[in-house]
Amino acid sequence: MDAKKILVSLFAIASILLLAASATAVITNDAIIKVDDVIVATYNGAVTLVDSASVIAGETATVKVEFTALANASNVKLRAELEGIEGSVTAVTPLFDVEAGKTYVKTLTIKVPSVDKDSVNEVMTLNLRLWNSGSETEVSNLLVNVQREAYTAKVVSVNVDSSLKAGENFPVEVVVRNTGYNDLEDVYVTVKIDALGIAKTVYFGNIVNVDNVDSSNDLFDTVRGIVSLTLPFDVKEGKYNLEVVIKNDDSAPVTQSQEVFVANGFPEEVIKVANGLLLVNPSNELRMYKIVTPSSETIESVQAGTSKTVSVNATSTEYTVTVLRLNGEVVGTFTFESTGQQLIVNGSPVVVLTAILAVVFLILVVVLVVLMTKKPKKSEDSESYY
Repeated sequence: MDAKKILVSLFAIASILLLAASATAVITNDAIIKVDDVIVATYNGAVTLVDSASVIAGETATVKVEFTALANASNVKLRAELEGIEGSVTAVTPLFDVEAGKTYVKTLTIKVPSVDKDSVNEVMTLNLRLWNSGSETEVSNLLVNVQREAYTAKVVSVNVDSSLKAGENFPVEVVVRNTGYNDLEDVYVTVKIDALGIAKTVYFGNIVNVDNVDSSNDLFDTVRGIVSLTLPFDVKEGKYNLEVVIKNDDSAPVTQSQEVFVANGFPEEVIKVANGLLLVNPSNELRMYKIVTPSSETIESVQAGTSKTVSVNATSTEYTVTVLRLNGEVVGTFTFESTGQQLIVNGSPVVVLTAILAVVFLILVVVLVVLMTKKPKKSEDSESYY
């Protein structure tokens, strides 16, 4: 019984040693490592640093590994990790097979992470792993210099009310940071809503990089400003895309968008009603309109913040009325149908009715006067009663 226990123990120890041996097996002891075609290191059981490579944050870089396989291996993968203070990125090849003594070149593309927010550059570490289920080769702590893009800005925040009203003036607070290697000169910020045809540009001045910040001289890598826009009074109610664009002569424009909702109780300035048109002026200034019918043209004025009803006398089945601004811009075209009952004099049914009643009254007065002045005729025949 004790002998069996000893044999089982020896078998377990042998299995562990075998697994440990297989886990320490390597795929290669011979490799050349490049970053953007610059040889940064060689590996022959130990790492030898060769040159320093510099890449740009936010751009893509290629990591190329050339190696000779020590043995046949299937389902091999190569992974590259570039690690910095703000984060890390990794890339992995598809599965591939290698044969002993053969040389292979594998290339990975990675997007370079952002550098430390308090510096214009940062030294990051590159780690490589070549492995399959039974073997692996690791090369760690290779150094890569990462620096900011030469000229670039970032929209840190855009603060604006999510719900706006037609006709109102509203502020948009924009915070911009210089995320480039160099200072940004003459920065302009534009806020616009293309669908409404409104836009405004404000000068934000010069924005230094983080290394040149000097609070005593009012030099900062982050600038805050206010851009104000005015919505049209006749805007259609709904959702609109508001865009913020940062520009200067040295950098490509940077754009950020967000959605705002615009409410409007009177989206139309001319509304068709039962017997005419309702002219609505929610603005803060006088508005003038030209009313064109098949038989006449009139000018109507509507005071600021008021409305006005214009009666329409339709004399045909398709009676078209066009409303224009004084510059000739058409506001709207409306069609009315004649009822055959309404008669308009000087545009007022009340005046017509009053005139008719006055005429009838005069006729009645004349008839009454005639009746009262006419004497009754004396009868020639008489009768006597006793």
